[in-house]
Order: sequence, then C-alpha cells, then structure tokens
Amino acid sequence: SIITKDTNATVRIPPPTVTITSTPIATSYYAGTPLNLTCTVQLIPQVDTNVTVTPAWFRGGASFITVDNYTTISPMVGTSSYVTTLIFNPLGTADGGQYDCNVSVKPGTPYVISGVGG
Repeated sequence: SIITKDTNATVRIPPPTVTITSTPIATSYYAGTPLNLTCTVQLIPQVDTNVTVTPAWFRGGASFITVDNYTTISPMVGTSSYVTTLIFNPLGTADGGQYDCNVSVKPGTPYVISGVGG
C-alpha cells in the first residue's frame, strides 16, 4: 500500500526598501518653483514572481489626493525597482508638510505572500 503526505510551503517576499528623494535637493523650497518628490521601491533581485506594487502618497498622515497642480506618474517597472513621482509645478505655500510614501506589494502567485505585516 502507498501512503502519500503533502504539505504547502508558503514563501514570503522580503519587505522592499523604500526611499524618497527630492529634486532639487534642499531642506527648504521656494513657493513658485517646481519640486519633484520621488518614491523608489526596491525589491530584492531574488523575487522572481510577478508582483503588483502600489504606492500611495500621504501628507501629514492623511491620504494625499492629487488636485490642481499636483500630478502623480504611475509606477514604472524596472528590473526590481518601481518609481512614482509627486510633481509640484509650481510649489504653493499650502504645500508645506511631511510627505510619506506607503507601498503595498502583492504577489500574483499562490503560496507567495508579502513579507510586510503579519
């Protein structure tokens, strides 16, 4: 007689590295000038499955919706990098504040899950 046992191996994708850079590089900016905030998401090269990377910009802890002079460029897929840019052209006096880029990484393969969170 043959007895078969099986198990599922769930693989976690390590959390990505997320960085925000500004162009121009400065600690303060002048109203009326352009400013680009770029969020770069770097996955480790060993992630060899399809993933959906979704960035979301926040200002002062609240979801940031693009209006008027604000424009977001959809993430562009590189080898293992994803980039989204928040463009202010021109920068207004009401644009001051803390900006955060939150990133969701969702694998498209069964038994592969994001390493972020539980």
